[in-house]
Amino acid sequence: MEELIQKEKLLHKEIRADFKKISQKITDDFEKALNSKSKK
Repeated sequence: MEELIQKEKLLHKEIRADFKKISQKITDDFEKALNSKSKK
């Protein structure tokens, strides 16, 4: 049972890390889009 809990915690950490990366990428893409629009 303890092993399962550890695996679960690790999985949640990985998901959170991935989510942060994705959020950061969306933010970066959004800023790029805004910058390219404002230059026109």
